[in-house]
Amino acid sequence: APAAAGGAKWTQHLDKVSVRIDAQWPAVKIPTRSLIELQVGTVFDLSAEDAERLELRVGKVVKFRGRLGTRDHKWAVQITEVCKL
Repeated sequence: APAAAGGAKWTQHLDKVSVRIDAQWPAVKIPTRSLIELQVGTVFDLSAEDAERLELRVGKVVKFRGRLGTRDHKWAVQITEVCKL
């Protein structure tokens, strides 16, 4: 079993624990006025570079970076970097 930070050992009791991961684009900035005008169907134009800069957060901490894409006709994120603490 892989060792976690601080020398703690992995235990199979953790195998089924769910963890929430949030994806954010730090490069995309939206004025507050635009936020109140959002409606269903609103589309944001992203540059190709922005799609490559997705951050995956566990809580408030960025753990991974990746790029947006699709897999099996569903949205997906390919992890391109593991962020060190």
